[in-house]
Amino acid sequence: MTKAGQGQNDPFVVALVELCRLNGIQVPPERLSDGLTGGDVAGGDAAGGGEARLAPEHAAIALRRANMSCRISSPALADIPPASLPALLFLRDGQYAVLESVEDGRCILVHPETGGGREDCALSELTGRYAGRALFARPLDVLSDRLGETVTASRHWIIGPVLDNLRIYRDVVLAAMMANLLAVGASLFSMQVYDRVVPSGAFDTLWILASGVGLAICLEFVLRIMRARLVDVTGRDLDLRLSSQLFEHVTNLHLSQQPRSTGVFANQVRDFAVVREFFTSSTVAALSDLPFTLIFIAIIAFIGGPVALVTLVASVAIVLPGIVLQKHLAQVSREHNKESAALNGILLEAVSNLEAVSNLETVKAARAEARLQRAYAQLSATIAGSSIRSRELTTLISQFVASTQQIAYGGVVIVGVYRISEGI
Repeated sequence: MTKAGQGQNDPFVVALVELCRLNGIQVPPERLSDGLTGGDVAGGDAAGGGEARLAPEHAAIALRRANMSCRISSPALADIPPASLPALLFLRDGQYAVLESVEDGRCILVHPETGGGREDCALSELTGRYAGRALFARPLDVLSDRLGETVTASRHWIIGPVLDNLRIYRDVVLAAMMANLLAVGASLFSMQVYDRVVPSGAFDTLWILASGVGLAICLEFVLRIMRARLVDVTGRDLDLRLSSQLFEHVTNLHLSQQPRSTGVFANQVRDFAVVREFFTSSTVAALSDLPFTLIFIAIIAFIGGPVALVTLVASVAIVLPGIVLQKHLAQVSREHNKESAALNGILLEAVSNLEAVSNLETVKAARAEARLQRAYAQLSATIAGSSIRSRELTTLISQFVASTQQIAYGGVVIVGVYRISEGI
């Protein structure tokens, strides 16, 4: 954490505050620098009297607290478009200036250290003072000054990054579509063998069909590997961005909002990994396959007519238990997560270190082993009961799905026999 007023003595922080002001956002220096200036110091060690400074690579995190975007690049002054102004310039003397406008070879500079004083100078003169780096920033959305320091994000914390990778998910869906269409080749292969090869013994046709379906299987394999690779790359990007964002929220949490139990809070933060893993695992690939259920049913209807009704009814029957039991299963899962958080909280707070003193020593000195043991045992028993209820529901759903698939297979055979007997 930074000292009070420390951000006001950092020229870079003062320059960022001035850049925010010129963009219509009022933000105190401490909000930009708090927690980000503990590493690099100017003039010595921070503990030894040196002054901690905000590093340029942390500017994006600092400006995001003011709901501002950030990009640092190295353009020539003549190449900076007017629409990108105002822009923060890095000067050769180690100072900073905000380039407000450029017109007819003249430019207007705002000097942050003077509280917003302006300088009119020639562009050629500024080129000699320019260090070759510039910071560009813009508000992410329109905020009212009456909101003070409260910044409301315009995008959902996880939907926003997912939409940023929408192009990759589009490629995932495209790869899934091609792979599923190729998967139909195996079914068509067996149908053609029964219709054309078995009655006439045409083995040449058999090998031609086999070579075609073999090629389709190879292409399907490659497409599924590519799809898995795309999901992994996107998941890694989401994991890095969401982890950084989550840690930033945790470290900037107000003391008034600090949870009562550190162990419970740590477990809740760790549970966010479950959400991230959803977008990094094969679940996304499985979801991309769901729309093609209708395509397969349409193919069955084209070939077998009423036979497709059996698969359609079975598909609906498979989904219904999940919808009916969703509320109950969600309640059981919430109870289980809450109890697991409490259990991990007891364990963490019993053995964790605080200022190099083990809490375990405190527990022994207070002779609280028996009390903690009883609490731990009671929570363990409660968690075991909720785990059983959760597993019972998931087992019921999975077994119902498996039975429905077998019934659907038998129904397809029965309806197919009647269709054959009718000569269709």
